Amino acid sequence: MQFNHFISNALIKINDKWQYIRNKKILSKIFVFTPKNILVFFLMVCSLFIICNEYLNNNNRVIYRNNIKYTSNVGAIYENPIEFDLYREDVDENFDIISIRFSTYERQNDSDYCLKIYKNDYVIEEINFNTVNFEDNVYVDFNLNEEIDVDELDEYSASITPVKTDVYNNITVMSDENTGEIAVAYKCSRNNFNIISIIILVLVILYFIVNKIINKYDISYKHFMIIAFGIVMIATLFTPPYQVPDERIHFLRAMQLSQYNFSETPYENLSPKEITVPQNISSVNYSLVQQVDAVSNADKIFEAFKSTKNTTEKYPVDLSGSAVSIAYFVPAVAIKIADTFTNSPLIIFYSGRVACLLLNFLLLYLAIKITPKFKNTMLVVGMMPMSIQSMISYSYDGLLNACIFIFIAICLKLIYEDSENINKKYLFISVLVLFIIFAIKLPYAIIGVMYIFIPTNKFKNLIWKIFCILSSLVLVYIFGNVVSKITSIGYNQIPIALNVTTAEKSNLSYILNDPKEVIDIAINTLKVKSKFYIDSLVGYFGYFTFKINDIFKYVYISLFGTLILTEESKIKLKERLILLFSTLIIVAGVFGALYFAWTPYAYSYVEGVQGRYFIPLIVPLIIACAVKVKNINLEKQTVYSIIVIICLNYLVLILVNYF
Repeated sequence: MQFNHFISNALIKINDKWQYIRNKKILSKIFVFTPKNILVFFLMVCSLFIICNEYLNNNNRVIYRNNIKYTSNVGAIYENPIEFDLYREDVDENFDIISIRFSTYERQNDSDYCLKIYKNDYVIEEINFNTVNFEDNVYVDFNLNEEIDVDELDEYSASITPVKTDVYNNITVMSDENTGEIAVAYKCSRNNFNIISIIILVLVILYFIVNKIINKYDISYKHFMIIAFGIVMIATLFTPPYQVPDERIHFLRAMQLSQYNFSETPYENLSPKEITVPQNISSVNYSLVQQVDAVSNADKIFEAFKSTKNTTEKYPVDLSGSAVSIAYFVPAVAIKIADTFTNSPLIIFYSGRVACLLLNFLLLYLAIKITPKFKNTMLVVGMMPMSIQSMISYSYDGLLNACIFIFIAICLKLIYEDSENINKKYLFISVLVLFIIFAIKLPYAIIGVMYIFIPTNKFKNLIWKIFCILSSLVLVYIFGNVVSKITSIGYNQIPIALNVTTAEKSNLSYILNDPKEVIDIAINTLKVKSKFYIDSLVGYFGYFTFKINDIFKYVYISLFGTLILTEESKIKLKERLILLFSTLIIVAGVFGALYFAWTPYAYSYVEGVQGRYFIPLIVPLIIACAVKVKNINLEKQTVYSIIVIICLNYLVLILVNYF
């Protein structure tokens, strides 16, 4: 305790000295554009260096890249060279950068190699390289002295020759398991002064202006949310269609729901069927998701804007028999309205995406406005880069997060504000958001346990409290089943015997036959996937093609710890334990669902789980662990500054990786 007090006083003294320097007459006119807190100031300096580095390392245009194909490798390269052709389909421009996707076997190597480029078997370029700085499963760029003519690409080949290697000091190259094709990407370098550099410069200038606003005015959470909305809207427009996992299938579901035909049964409407789409709807995928993962030609964007004739297509979209269809209602309405006025696939797509953004952001805003405590926590978690990526997509994860925030905010309002009592309004909203949570992802509905933390005096009496809680749970369950039944109306198929050899049944029987395997699977999962979970919780974007700098992961971990020390929680120890246990049950439910539904049979770890699934659980964890009486204070202006810095990096990352 004395050590913590010493550290706290030392930081206060350092910050006071920093404020003295900032407020000097000459310097104050400059520093007004920078964060007040000295630690946040240094974070800003690091952030600007990171932005410059990201820009310089990604200041090129991707002509060709196909990440999804390369799941194997050619074996260790330490004795014999490997040779491969450079010809690839779908390459339509000259390029002067070759990127090769290496694997380091998850270790640091210090080996030397030589890359040779051939044209008609004649060496035209040699590049020697060392692997000490190589990361595992990451592309490495090699700049060529001359462009490679795409019309003559079939005449080019390459080889990688080991120079200084041994059996424990070598690398390999990723390849296609079926064809043996080497994982390469082709890029075209561009001038430093281009439209992307101009946009980044504008974003940096806006960042400094926002800092001045934060410093000069004691802006409330309400007013900061205006700034936050601007950030989220920019992210919405900058993120190409489908560049959020599974967004295409979510868009098609909303598109199908927007064409609901009341002359057909719900089952007929929600089962796979032909729907009307613009003839050029495929042009929406102008970033070639999981293939190129970057916009190679601005003309492709304008192509997606064109309004063309309609056609009919059938997609593997099935919402029948599921209450999750309600998650697509708002974007479906927006798509219907847009489709009335235009046949432009890009406008139709963005109408639904913006509708998702507006709904999810509004719910986040209301949650922060409603809650009397833990505003900083809600703001930090709600504005994490991965939270924003979910918020701006068709995926129902953004709505799930927002509904959990709203429910927690209502509970906190009833717990902390003496003037607030349970009433029909709170009961209705609670049941509604819990129903949406239940419909989207069942395990998360366990967050409803927070209702028991509301003091009994907020109800008429203990019996009324028990009745309200039980009736709410029953109503949520009934609504979920009713919606599922409604969406199944028209289903007349005779039930058939199920084949129990599916992965789900097999994994279930596998665990039932040897229950202790659960412990081994849990341990192996944490060993293999822990880093991925942290990355994909904070910032691992697109189809896991690029991620935010590791510095920001440590910033968030430190920030969560700081929130625990600066947010006061008056819930009792028993309630804290219940909340922690409930959160762990949700986590276990997520892992269990994906083990039985997604993971191949008898795998030693769980597949399919991503860190972003745990974003809404950060809030209850901080509530459960927060101190009763805070000894230090975290100013909201400091929180604003941290959020803006990290979001600036996020926006720049989107620009340099997608465009």
